[in-house]
Amino acid sequence: MKDAFGGTYMLYVLMIFFVIYISFMTVAIGYAKAFRIKNHVVSILEKTAYSNDYEGAREEIEFYVGTVHYNYSGNDKITDDCNSRGGSLDIENGICIVKNCSEVNSDGVCMDDALYYYEVTSYFVIEAPFFNVSLLAPIRGETKIINQ
Repeated sequence: MKDAFGGTYMLYVLMIFFVIYISFMTVAIGYAKAFRIKNHVVSILEKTAYSNDYEGAREEIEFYVGTVHYNYSGNDKITDDCNSRGGSLDIENGICIVKNCSEVNSDGVCMDDALYYYEVTSYFVIEAPFFNVSLLAPIRGETKIINQ
């Protein structure tokens, strides 16, 4: 009878480690996806900034994000975070893009000959509905400085 108890105990230990491993892999893969999306959006903005084809950049970003199945559009935490930084939220995709100036005057307005850059934020949301936990992890990146 003692051996039967030991075998059951080992199954419980094995199941706990299996759940921890699966949880860790899920978080790692989700974080890597958000990081990859941020990098790709930054490269699209850098590529299209010199041709001033911003509508083409938006279409290309929407197409790419749709192919990798990234959609956090209904999350209020993302909307609040983006609005607090003064960004324009791509509502369909859940990506925050903020246009920043390198030089501003005393009123906080961009100078006419100022250089600018974009700050792109993709988000990784960790949700545990059994524990009623939802954590937001923003992943930020910037483009190179662009001549206007």
